[in-house]
Amino acid sequence: MQEHTLPAGLNTPDILHIVQSAAIGRLKRYPRGHTLYREGDPVTAVHVVKDGQLKISCVHPSGKLYLYGIVGPGSLLGAEDVLLGRDHASCVETVQTTAAYAIPVGAFFGLLRADPAFCTAVMVQLAQGLACLGTQVWELRFLNVQQRVRNLLARLAAEHGRVTPQGVLIELRITHEEIAEWVGADRSTVTTALKALQEQGYVRRYGRQLLLLSPTVTPAELSAFDPAHAALLLKQFVP
Repeated sequence: MQEHTLPAGLNTPDILHIVQSAAIGRLKRYPRGHTLYREGDPVTAVHVVKDGQLKISCVHPSGKLYLYGIVGPGSLLGAEDVLLGRDHASCVETVQTTAAYAIPVGAFFGLLRADPAFCTAVMVQLAQGLACLGTQVWELRFLNVQQRVRNLLARLAAEHGRVTPQGVLIELRITHEEIAEWVGADRSTVTTALKALQEQGYVRRYGRQLLLLSPTVTPAELSAFDPAHAALLLKQFVP
């Protein structure tokens, strides 16, 4: 498959850096468990995360919760709702103390018009989000629960993992219920899938977090854990 890169001068910019340089938006701090907005709320601002983590979810009319993902610094929240001229289509809640810039809708559109780098950054991040949703739809259609759980853990390792001498530690406190909401399954099925993955030597509990074990990287490589070995280890877990 042919890979494409952005033209020279259009390398993926950092949304957070652009917002800070433009000095727009008000920096707000939110405690853990704070709801930034809910489905159906009117859009009053676009948010850019400075630090912390938030989870994005939606609720089916039946009451079942579906978790889209967990995002961190540099993430843009609410942009698709603004661009589509609709109310918020998801719920965003902090999973730890979080700081984010709240950018009024008018200022967001003004920066899109004035700064090509910001416009590019927004397009890239929205495209990445669409690709992620496409992957989730494909997995729901073609993979069983254990395969979906394994792929989810792989993505979490790549996005939130820290390489240790034992493997890749996913630095999120994620419950079986949240994994179930993420992969579209019930909690008991996810618990069974995780138990099977533990028996296969793929993952194990590390306190309240999960540790992905490497079947091919040697203990000597792990003990070094310089950037090259860390990249080698993380690469194994990307589906």
